[in-house]
Amino acid sequence: MRVVYLIAGSNMMKVLKKYRFTIILMLVLVVLSFLFIPEQQNLYLQADFELLKNKSGTLLTWTIVIGALIILFLALKKVENINEAANVLLGVAALAIPFYFIFQTPFLSAFLILNRIEVGGRVDKKYTTALFLESDQQTPMIFDFRTKKILSFEKVRNTEKLKNLKSGDTVIISFSKGLLGFTFDPGIK
Repeated sequence: MRVVYLIAGSNMMKVLKKYRFTIILMLVLVVLSFLFIPEQQNLYLQADFELLKNKSGTLLTWTIVIGALIILFLALKKVENINEAANVLLGVAALAIPFYFIFQTPFLSAFLILNRIEVGGRVDKKYTTALFLESDQQTPMIFDFRTKKILSFEKVRNTEKLKNLKSGDTVIISFSKGLLGFTFDPGIK
């Protein structure tokens, strides 16, 4: 019985050594996807986070397109017939598409890290409150006319200042300005 455990352990070590880079990459992606990004997302209003996510996706797309074009150009220099050119084109496309999905999380994480570097101090924005009836209570909501969305309270600090507001009142929310120009860390003034 002990021999079986030694053989299984030996095979497992061979598999771990062979696929260690893949295992490490998967662990990093899991930590970024399920721990880091959700924690960072709590520091942003939804509209600001979506904008930052779109910008990182656009940069990633352009990076992959430019990289794929360079690889395609270098590979096509050595092609001798049309069949090889078609294979090269399909190969580059087959390589670029998975790269987008693999690097989407690290790119967004890098954008979040870079944006958390404060450069502009605090920025104040004005919002309008509205009252909605929720289970026999009047709950003030902050409406952003720019994005046409209701702001979530769980991401805004100092919400106790909203208790005596009426519908149509103006609320000033102070944000930190990040290195990439996106605001984060909202707090009611």
